[in-house]
Amino acid sequence: MRMTIYLYKQEVTDFTNLLEEDWLMPLEGQPATGAQLKRGFYTELKSQNKFDYETLAYMHTGSSVPSWLKLIHEGFEMPKTESSNCSAVVFVKCKGRIFAYTFGYAYSALNFSLIEPNFGLITVLNMCGSDKVRRVQGKTLEGSPFITFTQSLNAMSIIHQPFDVYRNLVTDISCPIDDEQYGKEAFGADALKIVVKDASIFEMDSYCNTFLEYFQQKTYQEYHDYIDYIRIVKNDPALLDHLDGLLCEALEQNDVFLNIVPVGFQLEEPELFRLSLADSKNRSTTEDYPTLSYSNVMDFIGKVIKFYMQKQKPTDILTMLKKIMVCPLSDEQQVSNRRKLYDNIAFECTFEKTRYAFASGVWYAIDLNYYQAMERELSHIPDITGELVLKPTHLNETEEDYNKRIGTESGYANFDRKNYQLPGYSKQRVEICDLLTANKDFICVKKMTSSADLNHLFAQMVVSAELLVGEDQYRDSIVKRAQESKKWDIDLSAKANGVNYVLAIISDKPGTLYQTLYTMAKINLIHQAKHVLNLGARVSLCKISVL
Repeated sequence: MRMTIYLYKQEVTDFTNLLEEDWLMPLEGQPATGAQLKRGFYTELKSQNKFDYETLAYMHTGSSVPSWLKLIHEGFEMPKTESSNCSAVVFVKCKGRIFAYTFGYAYSALNFSLIEPNFGLITVLNMCGSDKVRRVQGKTLEGSPFITFTQSLNAMSIIHQPFDVYRNLVTDISCPIDDEQYGKEAFGADALKIVVKDASIFEMDSYCNTFLEYFQQKTYQEYHDYIDYIRIVKNDPALLDHLDGLLCEALEQNDVFLNIVPVGFQLEEPELFRLSLADSKNRSTTEDYPTLSYSNVMDFIGKVIKFYMQKQKPTDILTMLKKIMVCPLSDEQQVSNRRKLYDNIAFECTFEKTRYAFASGVWYAIDLNYYQAMERELSHIPDITGELVLKPTHLNETEEDYNKRIGTESGYANFDRKNYQLPGYSKQRVEICDLLTANKDFICVKKMTSSADLNHLFAQMVVSAELLVGEDQYRDSIVKRAQESKKWDIDLSAKANGVNYVLAIISDKPGTLYQTLYTMAKINLIHQAKHVLNLGARVSLCKISVL
């Protein structure tokens, strides 16, 4: 029998509040809503008192007329037809912890704010071993979140699959298992999904005991310790409300860890950004701005709040963030796709010994010890801002214009958009760097607008370094271009040795560069910098200020 099992958090010690209230029969004297009456309630089942452990069960039955039935009925004579559904949940207490076995759609009625995150994920990894992952699914940690999925014919470790754990949050996993009692494969996310052969209602506590022992093991951390470090904050309304409150405070104060991030649009370099908000009568307040900046966003929020106050309708910033829409415009004023302003904010904060990062409308929780260790590791990457002295960029200056200007003013070779074409690949071009110095500083310039943009910068560095080591034609091309551009005789015979990749990041945030980078970018930077160092090159940071 296929079973889906959830574990409640350790602080949950009894059978109260395990289901959402609106799935239970209202208390006497309290009316039920129309939606509740339509879908029905979960009712407690009477035990036959045959259990030697604490347990409780609820069941829901109902019937409905499928929406597609009306379509068929228009052209055919049909008998009276209804579809029925039946769902149940069995709660089991084992070693002080409470488990939920869900059947049918009963999982939708659970109080997920009390559910232990990653219970199934960790249990499966401990059951199957670190090198027996067959399928892995994750969510990107940058830009517009999307689901990534890989599946291999043969079981192997995640780190050997085409799945980048430094840029994706693992959410779901499957592994083959050898235990004859539990079928051939286990699936793990927040829930554990597993086949139990010869299942018995009176042995559920025994299954719980087995899975709890697996969950409490630490063997998974040998290869998959990152699972403990970052998780999506979900199903916790009180925490999410508090974090949203911190976000609003930061927006009002222009906090150093807050940024407006124009991501997820079809237009890469829009001419304008249109901010708009429509009321219940479809009357809209609209303004066009050249950039999606903090000052422009706050200007529009101020106008919207003033508009609402005139109509004696008090409002708050969080409501505005979720109602205001951002739309990029091309030079022909054609409208591209729209997104909520709320989804275009990046913010980080520390609360109750946990680091929280907000990106694309999603809150992530990062283990504070891991975050601090990552900060220490990043602090060892040399910051040569004071040595290289790259001049500031102007507020609306493009990266292309900046590279042209600095190349001329500082005497650097401008390699921006002069990509190297891989032999044998007609459309495959590689970015060497943006600016090159006579001292073999490969300067890669990027505005700090989002984790996705910075990760593109890091990937550019890695590909360039790999080609320096592995491709004679690549090195010859750089030497030739330096000679043609600046009459420099750059020696790359030692391959990457002596080369310094300078990550020149444009930022108007006060403080050192590594401290103000987005957490998701920090994780990837550590990984990519180690790879480049192993190839023999150096890696440095350089902050470019904004006038």
